[in-house]
Amino acid sequence: MADPSDSLNRPLLAFDPPVVGPIPSDPDRSNQFPPQPRRPSLDRQGRRLSPQFETLQTALRAPTTRLSDGTASPDPEFVVVFEVAGTIARFFRAAEAIDGLDFITDFVGDGFEPDDEFWMVDDSGERTDEPVTQALYLVMANARAIDELVRLFDLYRRDPSITFDTGLAPLKQLFAELHTVRRWGPHDRIAETGLLDEWRESIDAIGRLGTARVEIELVWRSTSEARQASQREVEGLLDTAAVRSAVTIPEINYHAVLADIRADVVEGVIQNGPSSVDLFLADDVLFVAPAIPMTLATPDGHEDDSVVPAAELPQGQPKVALLDGLPLANHDLLAKRLRIDDPEDFSPRYSAADCRHGTAMASLIIHGDLSEPGGPIGTPLHCHPVMVPHDFFTDREEVPRDRLFVDLIHTAFRRMFAGEEPSAPSARIVNISLGDPARPFVRRLSPLARLLDYLAFEFNVLIVVSAGNHDRITPTVPVDALDDPARLDASVRRSLHEHARLRRLLSPAESINALTVGALHEDASDTGALPDTVVDGLAPGSIAAYSPSGAGFRRAPKPEIHAPGGRSVFVRPVEVDGDVVLQPAPTQATGPGVLAAAALPSGATGGVLYSSGTSNAAALVTRSAHEVLSTLESLEAGVDEPKFPDPQYHPVLVKALLVHAASWPENARDWAEQLDVPPQLRRPALTQMLGYGRLDPARLAIAAPERVTLVGAGSFGANKKRQTFEFPLPPDLSSPVGWRRLTVTLAWFSPTVSTTQQYRVAALSFGSPRDDLRVRPTEAAHFMDGKGTVQHEVLEGRSAAGYTSDATLAINVDCRVQVGRLWPHSPVRFGLAVSLEVGPDIHVDVFEQTRQRLRERTRARVRA
Repeated sequence: MADPSDSLNRPLLAFDPPVVGPIPSDPDRSNQFPPQPRRPSLDRQGRRLSPQFETLQTALRAPTTRLSDGTASPDPEFVVVFEVAGTIARFFRAAEAIDGLDFITDFVGDGFEPDDEFWMVDDSGERTDEPVTQALYLVMANARAIDELVRLFDLYRRDPSITFDTGLAPLKQLFAELHTVRRWGPHDRIAETGLLDEWRESIDAIGRLGTARVEIELVWRSTSEARQASQREVEGLLDTAAVRSAVTIPEINYHAVLADIRADVVEGVIQNGPSSVDLFLADDVLFVAPAIPMTLATPDGHEDDSVVPAAELPQGQPKVALLDGLPLANHDLLAKRLRIDDPEDFSPRYSAADCRHGTAMASLIIHGDLSEPGGPIGTPLHCHPVMVPHDFFTDREEVPRDRLFVDLIHTAFRRMFAGEEPSAPSARIVNISLGDPARPFVRRLSPLARLLDYLAFEFNVLIVVSAGNHDRITPTVPVDALDDPARLDASVRRSLHEHARLRRLLSPAESINALTVGALHEDASDTGALPDTVVDGLAPGSIAAYSPSGAGFRRAPKPEIHAPGGRSVFVRPVEVDGDVVLQPAPTQATGPGVLAAAALPSGATGGVLYSSGTSNAAALVTRSAHEVLSTLESLEAGVDEPKFPDPQYHPVLVKALLVHAASWPENARDWAEQLDVPPQLRRPALTQMLGYGRLDPARLAIAAPERVTLVGAGSFGANKKRQTFEFPLPPDLSSPVGWRRLTVTLAWFSPTVSTTQQYRVAALSFGSPRDDLRVRPTEAAHFMDGKGTVQHEVLEGRSAAGYTSDATLAINVDCRVQVGRLWPHSPVRFGLAVSLEVGPDIHVDVFEQTRQRLRERTRARVRA
């Protein structure tokens, strides 16, 4: 470093305008196909599949009646499932080319056991016992469509080299790899929704005169008339007063009815199966799921006179919106800092003591952890209540029971950002610190996650969501490890890893455009030595025991980043030997935990509360996002320096810079060894656990003499062109030997096609410039990175780079369309952040030298 005593933070710098050119073809990319199973001969396929097609044809030609009123159906149609061994590219386009065939959706199946027809092979071509990969394609079909498929199948059997009409080519692969073709049935409609398990557990609580509420997702129809007819058909199968609400969101192809099912019907389904009830036989029904209102429990707070609110009040318009419970507007820490918009009129249902979760979240966004408070954010916080007090439990809030949550969120966003008088048009960041325990992510994106993906792209806002909490899945450890902190830490981590499949993301955390936040076992509370009655099972800074683990959609790293959520300690067991399941200890009054404003039963306005959860972490990250956004808005280019990106790119730049400031802890490799996984699987295991790592607020949107950060942005429209950003290298860094790190982060908002598993329209990527600096990747597994809407690489090295004095790093940003298309009026915006830093053994002011080279390039460009 030029001057080790110079510790002043330096500002961000901007890239030169990118060089635009064609995206080169990637010859290796065309060969990157997943392994395909071995399949039967065409003759055998014909003998297998012909009876299945005949069954469908017979069913469609038979006279049918509507289940709701018994009248004849003029043009029978129903949902047909194609179960395929492998995957079929562009199947949905082929389906659209056949009259009478409407593509509904596709998703990955569980796979099926190998047999004499289909099996998997290893790299050497030898047969394995692995399950055969499976994809399910759902279409709405009538008799004409099935007849046409049979005709095409016969043509293909006679001549496999036949050329089908334009758009139908994928059908040849379908016919070759089709395992089963059948009708979508009653068991399909509940297989992944957990309906039967929920009803079995709750039948006693429902009672003979009670009801069970369900969410009935209907098959999406392309016209409003067809959707209305579909809804009337389903409503006709229900009791007159059973329907509570209905919602149609065309942007995500979502149509659903919220309804009550009588107890005797519930009992009949439990005893006789779903085939015994007309609702589950209805061709208009896609899925039936239990409608369990999302509920949040927040304990009572306590008074604390030591917490004094800051004197300065916010100014200007809100930059952040909070969708949560109603916050206590006159709390000492929140007074005159909130702008509450309550179009649903939920406020009259709240007393001061009921304002729990929203109060805590607002406090953390505005002030941070009160045990170590920072200055309040400089703008008001826009608050839109989406929850109400629970009818029976005074410490809980819930989503209104007569509304689908996806409808409530959709209405809230349109209220904030659409129409002639939006309520929060200045907000660029939205916090949703809520996770639905009834909707763990398995394979299919939840309707709410799909909605958030659409809203983030449509309104160009960064949505920060919490990953969800798993308080009931607690670790099992040896009793004799309780007094050995290092062994206890390893035992807890190993136990949590073993239960990773149960600790999944909770909806809407799987959203690909949102930034999902997990929690660290960390907070700023100074509780001193813990009493003997409790035990702290994890080292500070570990991934919290309640935080979800596991990849997101299509194995994208989720949560992307982690932040302090509060230490959750456990009750010390009384057992003296063997293994014991640890149980959380209450700490809301004394800590540890994140300290935030709280409601009090008395209605007093000075309450605080210690708590732990991913909601806390998401709120703290939202506070950091506000800080980054404020920094971006204040940046001005110096003399002869490149201009900073336009404000339209600020939301996606905030997303990029938050991830950019994250990294794995130094002891992450030790954690991998504790998990008992083979060395070659440790990086994927750590990526699944850590995502891109811990957010370090000290590295947010600032630089230093030993670290320089450049930001850039751009967009892709219908005419996709490579955009190359050039990072001018510090001349004096060419020859020294010593530690250096290059961090490159690309983030974007992608449009989506909600009907297909391809889903993400825009796949952006950058080529890793590792060779120029002689650095190598050190953190997230490369095959998981970039699967969502973030690519983040951390590269390190110690060798001398040996470049010329005018050398630059070329960061090539490309865009490939996975499904659908890009439109000129809806560009895909992206933000890019690149940092170069060196260790104390390299005495080079990388910031100043990079800045000077940027100025030289600007002056040269002006002269030219």
